[in-house]
Amino acid sequence: MQKSREMVFKLLGTFPVKAVTDARRQMLIRKDGYSIEEVCYETEPGEVVSAYLLIPEGKGPFPGIVACHQHNDEYFIGKSEPAGFYRNGAGAFAVSLCKAGFAVICPDCLGFESRRPLEYERVANPFLDGAAYERHLFIDYLLRGSTLQAKYIFDYSRAVDILSSLPEIDASRIGAMGHSLGGQEALWLCWYDPRVKAAVCNCGAAIVADLQRACINHNFAMYLPSLLSSDMDMNDVISQIAPKPFALFYSADDPIFPASSVRKLCSKVKTSYESAGAADAFVCREFPGGHGLSSEAENAAISFLSSALLK
Repeated sequence: MQKSREMVFKLLGTFPVKAVTDARRQMLIRKDGYSIEEVCYETEPGEVVSAYLLIPEGKGPFPGIVACHQHNDEYFIGKSEPAGFYRNGAGAFAVSLCKAGFAVICPDCLGFESRRPLEYERVANPFLDGAAYERHLFIDYLLRGSTLQAKYIFDYSRAVDILSSLPEIDASRIGAMGHSLGGQEALWLCWYDPRVKAAVCNCGAAIVADLQRACINHNFAMYLPSLLSSDMDMNDVISQIAPKPFALFYSADDPIFPASSVRKLCSKVKTSYESAGAADAFVCREFPGGHGLSSEAENAAISFLSSALLK
């Protein structure tokens, strides 16, 4: 039986109040074929965040992508990795997307990079640093009737607000992409925000019940109270994305998203997409290797998003 979106919203809990202020933009650097700006904006009233905005050279308006960064237990880094400031190669997938013709916004998740307590605060109180701070956030949202996942979804949706408001962006052609935690968030953003027309999740989803049976722990935002006792799992969430184009990529030897579980998830989602008359809109592909965004998967993601949004 198809589960309802209302059931999922109940599991997510309350969402924050949205700020309505405009973004401030500042040019940072010009590269070969694109530029990078810093964009500052409020998520909730009084909560100011910064993101990187990559814009191709040439005449717009361009389709937009929300680039969702990974976790990797590296709390000092967030938006800077997909934007190409930290690592070269496939980790800098926002750069590759921009070179393919997309304008890309790269925000930080709460608890990462510029959205952590100041360094002197973290030194004075170790519970404000790294995994301990992520755990604190997770618990705090639960105590207030919400979830860390709801906060992440809300904040990424604010990034969609910013993209949609910019004159260089075609607001009718917005997508999302991410790896690992970023894949999880691209998935949820596509589920939540109707303005997101397509998404790619790389190594970011499996059957949560399978992960629990195997004692595989993940980022705190993955866990929604009563998810399993509600007879729901991630296949139900992804099925509700139909008929939007959605790609789920996974790796054959991923130790934290076992391929057997992802194949099971894909089979269930495929059936739902077929029932929605959108069988071709769901793509599930396995790539060799472990938990990572390979160049092959990155190229496939860009091809998928180009087909969906560069028309």
